[in-house]
Amino acid sequence: MNCKVAAHKAGQWLGECTDSHQACSKREKPVLPKRVVRLASYNVSPVLYETADGERADYVALSYCWGGEEHLLTTQNTIRSHQADDPIDWKEAASKFDSVYRDALITVSATASPNTTSGIFCGQRSHRHKLRTHVASMDNIDIYMRQACSTTHVGLFEHLNIIGNGYQEEEVLPILGRGWTFQERILSRRLLHCSSEELAWECVSGDIHCECASIVPYTRPNVPREMHGHLRSIPDIKKLVEGRLQNGVSEAWDRTNSLLREWQELTVAYSSCQFTYSRDRLVALEGIAQKFQHFRLGPYFYGMWGRIFIFN
Repeated sequence: MNCKVAAHKAGQWLGECTDSHQACSKREKPVLPKRVVRLASYNVSPVLYETADGERADYVALSYCWGGEEHLLTTQNTIRSHQADDPIDWKEAASKFDSVYRDALITVSATASPNTTSGIFCGQRSHRHKLRTHVASMDNIDIYMRQACSTTHVGLFEHLNIIGNGYQEEEVLPILGRGWTFQERILSRRLLHCSSEELAWECVSGDIHCECASIVPYTRPNVPREMHGHLRSIPDIKKLVEGRLQNGVSEAWDRTNSLLREWQELTVAYSSCQFTYSRDRLVALEGIAQKFQHFRLGPYFYGMWGRIFIFN
């Protein structure tokens, strides 16, 4: 993949979003996370930077599948910059994961990579065919045309399914089956998906883009029509939740039943996700739960809201 071409396309999408999407914008630069990787240029090695309290700047977050093969792990024995095995440090960091992704200028997602060793553009692009033209002035030019990446689109934008009723698609993208990345995707204002086929974009405003420009509304032919309203895509849910936050508590109060239904749908999908450590299952849901706290759904009990018991 040509990284310069990819960066240019991503820059176009980001520029369009920052210039025209009010729902995706923030009024001031965010407070930096406790640790960030500072990237100076292509020919300078990245360095781990511990930020000062209250230091503000735009930053990019990374969403990827952790675990699986052997990977670089920070320990107490590998100097102060490596602190991931410190339970106190981890607990403090985990409590702020929601703000890390919520406040990032953009989240880059290694959507097709199954682990940390595969690279962000995992695999080779396959949907490309060489065509010969009969135009004399172009005899020496090879023209390439890629087919629409429909399988990737289904995996990205229609992976929330009513699993309990048997309507479930095969998930073809590794990141969609992981628990931490489920939360990271919903909390992020903007996401750039990197896969073996193409780049894809989604943001809080509901915009979806891809390189092959073939994203269209998708419906499942084997699912009853009355079920379609419950089979929402992630961008739809993000736009819904963000919109209700902006419209205020009064409107949310009138739609409590609908909000609880949305929460139940989220947790059904979340329950099928995998974790390297099972102890993370409740922690990785807290960031999404904090978004719903604005709606006065009652006390929160380990993935359940108090009002769920009333409405059920």
